[in-house]
Amino acid sequence: MNKPRGYTIIELLGSMAIVAFLIIIVVMMSGPKDALKDEYRNAQLSDVNDYMQSLLLLQLEEESRFYELALIAQDQKVMIGIGEGCDGSFGSQCTDDELSDACLNIEEFLPAEYSELLPYDSSSATFSRVRTGYYIFFKDNILEVGACAPSGIDPVRLMSLVK
Repeated sequence: MNKPRGYTIIELLGSMAIVAFLIIIVVMMSGPKDALKDEYRNAQLSDVNDYMQSLLLLQLEEESRFYELALIAQDQKVMIGIGEGCDGSFGSQCTDDELSDACLNIEEFLPAEYSELLPYDSSSATFSRVRTGYYIFFKDNILEVGACAPSGIDPVRLMSLVK
């Protein structure tokens, strides 16, 4: 007489539980929280780079407009804003509290096709396209663009010598 071949429901449930347990262990060991922090930091670095490249391109194409912008950020960290509503009281929103209570509406300096593509820091409800969460600082012909609330303990910023 032939025995029926196959697995019982209990055997199937037991093997599924073992596989699920192994998956949970692998996920916990891989540290997804750290991976998300790294991904967020890389996004901030990319955003800061986008702003820096746009500003350096502005310097090449319209030098007088670039220096108008640099004059606003002379010797002070100024929040980058895009559009209406870019106003003051930002000093406490940067982690180092060095941000001036001024906002630079970058839309007034960059062509529309650039300003529409510029990002904002989505880590906090405080930041939006109006108050991007990124700043500009200009001193001694050095242009600095950075994140107000960097992910991690190290600052997220880029600097460039402007001649």
